Amino acid sequence: MEFHSSDNCTYDLSLCVICQRDGDSSEQNLSVVTHGRAKLIQRSLDHSHVQLYEYLMSNPEQVLVHPSCRSKYVDEKRLSQ
Repeated sequence: MEFHSSDNCTYDLSLCVICQRDGDSSEQNLSVVTHGRAKLIQRSLDHSHVQLYEYLMSNPEQVLVHPSCRSKYVDEKRLSQ
């Protein structure tokens, strides 16, 4: 899975904030983040995704993610790779 850099990215509220894709037939359905926003915010800093960090810090009403994207994005083991 490729994670798109947040640089020069405008977030579409109907897409996954991590991969910026929708829930098509090849991907899992999107889920609303209800818990764990702090972890996403911290990982956006760890990954140097400044615009994602700023977007999440703006406290948007709804944040959508693919469960698989979120799992990989917040995985501490992947940070050291």
